[in-house]
Amino acid sequence: MARHHKKHGFVRSFGQAVNKYALKYDGTNFTNRLTALGTLVEENYETGISNTYDAVGIVKNILANNGVPPGQWAPYIAFGEEVSKYAIKYGGITLQTRVSALMTFFENAQGANPSILTQIAQSIIGVAPPY
Repeated sequence: MARHHKKHGFVRSFGQAVNKYALKYDGTNFTNRLTALGTLVEENYETGISNTYDAVGIVKNILANNGVPPGQWAPYIAFGEEVSKYAIKYGGITLQTRVSALMTFFENAQGANPSILTQIAQSIIGVAPPY
């Protein structure tokens, strides 16, 4: 038999859990909230997509200028995409530290050239992170 104690707001049975969920997440309120946030979500999505698209273009130009064969572009493009994501989330020394750690990973795990990674990072975030 299920225990029907309510202590500190905890739910003790499946029926109570269903009732709590129904009360907490009213469908109309939830729909209104999503509708209200719709334009903000779309703006954030478009910003993220455009930043990633720009980063890929920057990376391709750097790789072409450095004579890297197209068959070796994948890790550099992935690095550029990650740096652009970090640039949206972080700033200042936190951004530089995270990008520096990412550079170390791509150099050691992917065999990427550190000078090219530095060029990519500098082009995307505006400064060369400490490496």
